[in-house]
Amino acid sequence: MCDCRLAMKSCRHITHITEEQVQELLMRGWENRDIAAEVGIQVRTVKAYMHRMFKRYGIRDGVKRVKLAVKLYRESLEGSSQHP
Repeated sequence: MCDCRLAMKSCRHITHITEEQVQELLMRGWENRDIAAEVGIQVRTVKAYMHRMFKRYGIRDGVKRVKLAVKLYRESLEGSSQHP
């Protein structure tokens, strides 16, 4: 694999990790500007990640967004209880 492909794969991996961080902080109720500062990205990038996540789950309105946040939060609690 050429260097550029390795760089792209690494970049996608970093993006995935960052999206997971954004998702985690959203579940904790953090504001967009605070998430951006914590993760080291711009607010518009946080919004883009949120949009991508909502689109992935087929969410178009606020109520469904809250339901998704609760679902993801519960899943994270279940996952953490399985790993001491």
